[in-house]
Amino acid sequence: MDNLNLDCDSYKDEELERLFQLKRPYTQNEITGAKQRLSQKITSNPSLGSEKQREILFFIDTITNRISNTLVEINNSNNNSDTLLSNSIVTEQGSNFIIDNPSKTEGKNSKLSDGRVASGAEKAPSGYLNPINVRSIMQAVSIDTRFRPSYYTTKSTNFSMVLPSMIKNVISMRVAAIEIPITYYAVSRSLGNANLLIMDNANTDGWLVTLPDGNYEQAWAHENDASHLETIMNNSIATAISVTVNTDGSIVNPNPNPTSLNPLTDICFTIDRTSGRGIFATPANQTSLLTDGFTIRFNVDNNGTLDVNTNIQLRLGWQLGFRSAQYICGATGAVGACVSEGICLISGPHYAFLSIDDHQKNTGPAFMVAYGSSVFQDSIITRINLAAEQADVGVYQISSDPGLTTQMNRTREYFGPVDIQRLHIALYDEYGRIIDLNNMDWSFTLAFEQLYN
Repeated sequence: MDNLNLDCDSYKDEELERLFQLKRPYTQNEITGAKQRLSQKITSNPSLGSEKQREILFFIDTITNRISNTLVEINNSNNNSDTLLSNSIVTEQGSNFIIDNPSKTEGKNSKLSDGRVASGAEKAPSGYLNPINVRSIMQAVSIDTRFRPSYYTTKSTNFSMVLPSMIKNVISMRVAAIEIPITYYAVSRSLGNANLLIMDNANTDGWLVTLPDGNYEQAWAHENDASHLETIMNNSIATAISVTVNTDGSIVNPNPNPTSLNPLTDICFTIDRTSGRGIFATPANQTSLLTDGFTIRFNVDNNGTLDVNTNIQLRLGWQLGFRSAQYICGATGAVGACVSEGICLISGPHYAFLSIDDHQKNTGPAFMVAYGSSVFQDSIITRINLAAEQADVGVYQISSDPGLTTQMNRTREYFGPVDIQRLHIALYDEYGRIIDLNNMDWSFTLAFEQLYN
């Protein structure tokens, strides 16, 4: 597979038709079906890496356009063969006989709706100067956030830029490829999901537990090469800040009479390997500081103060599998334990939305995100499956999306030709928040289809 020739120009039309298993006469639908079958075989081949898949899929996309253009030329040739012959007019000027060029004559009489388009489809409006051969062309633009303006004052996932030259007469814009580093954190103080509060049921003592910013997984899992959650959680319990909890949910930090928790005797966190559920419990047969049990509160801010206004799904407890904001565990003389309702699954954003604001108004909302009773649009052009990319390469690695999925979720079409130069780029997570790549950069390629003039 490494020696595969991916130079489209080195193949004859007949060879490409055999590759697509096409027999003349064939239709555009047969070409599209052949492309989809080949693309499916490539994407489902586990022996190919992401980069090789991207190269082969781009090759398939290129030869699809070439075969489509060949089909248009064949159809035009069949329709115009008699016309070209009949238009070979001989005129006499003095002693000279002049034979008119049939192609020139046909060009004068041709319709503007004729001609090849860049994508091989028949949807583009006609060009102005050359209606016979070309109606639209494709212009690719690579954007790398390393070269964005105001580098040190903007995020790579939320910035504006001006293209060096204006892209004129654009009728559609497509995301052709994306390369994103998996460097975002699943848990961080900036996201507000790094804290929980443990409270003693017997008094007002509390302990603010803070996980370090980063990515975590179960101790037995080695899919993402992340830190083991149980180890880090118990270390954080041992180093938790001793506070006093007031009845209104506020805290006094530090506690005038500080105490510390011991995960070996007071409270520890484990993940049941059979059920996958998270468990906070007092170790059995141990003399615990928490004689009357304990309460765990997840709906707190970074300082440990009660916060009832933030969605509980955005807190640490939700990642640990706990679906309520607070749990009261244990009683006098009993072993306290809190078991999560859901599965303990620490993960960053499962998917991302790429927003490209091109400052154009003559296009419809091609991509909408439904949130119960609200809708999120904000110039979204496509959705990126980050969970699949992370499972493929692990955390703190570069992921590559070939970008050759259906055009419905990657293409923006305009009601008429537009000129594009100013862009605002943003990456949102599933909750509509800007993704933080931790000062890392990413890149993508845009393919503009332009009217030929």
